[in-house]
Amino acid sequence: MRWKSNFDSAYSKYGHKMNKYLIIIIIFSLSSCDSTKTPTKKNKIQIEKTTKTYIQTVHKLSLNLKSAVTMKPKQQIKVSGNINDMIHNYSLQVITSNGIIDFFDNNNQKIFRINLAHIKDSDDKSRPPRIYSIDFNKISDFLVVSEGSAGTLNLFKITATNQVLLRTGSQGFLMKKAFWVSKNEVLIALLSNEIILYNIQTKKDEYTIKISHAPFTDLVMNNNKAFVSDESGNIVIINVTDGSIQRTITGIHRDKVFQLDYKPPYILSGGQDRLVSLFNENTGEAQTMEAMFPVYAVALSPSLNYLAYALNDNNDILVVNRNNHNKLWILKGHKISVNRIIFINDHEIISSGNDETILFWELK
Repeated sequence: MRWKSNFDSAYSKYGHKMNKYLIIIIIFSLSSCDSTKTPTKKNKIQIEKTTKTYIQTVHKLSLNLKSAVTMKPKQQIKVSGNINDMIHNYSLQVITSNGIIDFFDNNNQKIFRINLAHIKDSDDKSRPPRIYSIDFNKISDFLVVSEGSAGTLNLFKITATNQVLLRTGSQGFLMKKAFWVSKNEVLIALLSNEIILYNIQTKKDEYTIKISHAPFTDLVMNNNKAFVSDESGNIVIINVTDGSIQRTITGIHRDKVFQLDYKPPYILSGGQDRLVSLFNENTGEAQTMEAMFPVYAVALSPSLNYLAYALNDNNDILVVNRNNHNKLWILKGHKISVNRIIFINDHEIISSGNDETILFWELK
């Protein structure tokens, strides 16, 4: 055996200085790294994944607010609790920290709400669960990640008449966000920065991929692509169908990325380093804009003509023309940190903070 001849040679040369069992360990390690060994197909795939890392050209844009117009909200509404997130699919749905999902019509009037069942805390007291994530599919099913009892997290499918528990996760399986992929498949992001494609019909994981050792921060999905950010500052693009890593965007953010938005071909990100990045996946180039405070919320308009982000510790929002980089509007009205910005179109924005207030803006 080849390793034995390596051992005999090494022991005759270094045996007086080293323990023979240590030499065996070293020889086995060297043999497993032998450059003449042909990689298996699995090894080849892993090599391809880890080498597609892009440190792209970064263009830094100045923060000149002299021409920006200050604007007040057109309307504001109160919801049932402190807002964790919201989505807009023809109308507005809002998830809160007290286990309630509020539903609004096209005129922003509350039409009904859904209460999740109370949970038991560590003191065996009943309380409403905190809701972390919500998504919506074409057949009007909502996908919700919420607190469970005894430190667990639950994944629910919710309709107007029914709440179906799809999965429960305990320590080591802490779900933070989930999206519909198909009628029977959901994409789940764990705090441990693992992404799972889960089949709710077979109750089996179709794949699990570990993005990095840094804790997960955000996930956005568009068609067959998913974008994952974490506390390292990197952004990873994955193919949702097979879980393959397409690209790792690095060299932009120096710290934790808080939020992402994606509208092809642009991925917008905001982070702890007070930077906003606009990355073009076609050219591999990025533009960065400064903020005056960690950036908790970012958004792109559907036409890609505008972008918006949380600007400063006064809880203002800055709206920028993406084409010429002009700073157009500063939206003033939030009394607490902004956590979500949504463009309805190029002229309407909805925004929320970590309180009970949603603000509506008309850009003109």
